[in-house]
Amino acid sequence: MQNTYTAAALAQKAFAKIIVNKKLNTLRLLVTFNPYSVTQKSAEFATGDICNTTDSAEYVQYTINKALNNAKQQLKTNNIVFVA
Repeated sequence: MQNTYTAAALAQKAFAKIIVNKKLNTLRLLVTFNPYSVTQKSAEFATGDICNTTDSAEYVQYTINKALNNAKQQLKTNNIVFVA
């Protein structure tokens, strides 16, 4: 049986935030459907430490895009917005 998702499910807006661990100098991506609380505890999708803060900008962008693609697949949405 093939997975089919409704247009409403694919149109859900998710909110993403990049968290910096200052102690380890690493970045982490959190994605949630609640725009008012983007925290590790409330996140529907959270990566591990995906890169270091000392990495090149190109590598950081590459790893964030890779993590966003994984989040889109797991959360079944194409609508992810970054929040501050």
